[in-house]
Amino acid sequence: QPTGPIRRSPSRVPAIAADIGTNPLTLKLAVTSYLLSLAVFIPMSGWTADRFERRTVVRVANAVDLLIAAALAYTTWTDTLTLPLLFAL
Repeated sequence: QPTGPIRRSPSRVPAIAADIGTNPLTLKLAVTSYLLSLAVFIPMSGWTADRFERRTVVRVANAVDLLIAAALAYTTWTDTLTLPLLFAL
């Protein structure tokens, strides 16, 4: 058991999966796809902001984020939750 400032916190994925009535492995796929999209799109957004006007890039990113949030709000199955998370910024 680690002590000190670095402690391992238990994963909340099983509890969240139980709340929404799905398999924890399916929910982990959704979480992993979100983290993968962050790893890909954050460096791309920096390059895009350098190439185009920064304010335009932020506006487009906010509009895309709004559309994805709306899609996630109306999602009822975890399988369909994974696709919008791949493109979440």
